[in-house]
This record gives sequence, C-alpha cells and structure tokens, in this order.
Amino acid sequence: MNIDVEGAELEILQSFDFEKYTPSIIAIEIHGNDIVKNLNSDIAVLLLSKGYRLVGCAVITYFFVKNEANSIL
Repeated sequence: MNIDVEGAELEILQSFDFEKYTPSIIAIEIHGNDIVKNLNSDIAVLLLSKGYRLVGCAVITYFFVKNEANSIL
C-alpha cells in the first residue's frame, strides 16, 4: 500500500482498520532529513506498534514490512 496524501498520512493511518486489512508492505512519506528522528515520528511509531518494521527509505519515502509477512525482506 502506498500512502502519499500531501501531509495527511498520519490522519489516514489513524483511521485505517489494521484488523481488517493487513498490507504486507506500506510505503509512506515521512518528511525530514534525519532518519533517526523520523523513526520517532508519530507515523513510524504507529506503524511499528502495528507490527511493521522499517526495511528502507528513499529520500522521504519509507518502506515498512509486516513482521509476519513471508518475504526475503
């Protein structure tokens, strides 16, 4: 799932039904140039609490994978 909603990413995630839908990969924008700081953002904290882990980033797009997803990541 790719979320790019011009600054409303957190609002979308907070309303997303993670019990009903469990995407294997979530690509989402987290603005800022400090990866460590961005991992403490509300967006990252929410995804980490939902069982996702960060596997990479490209500029401001961060890629989170569901922990139990069967993949090589």
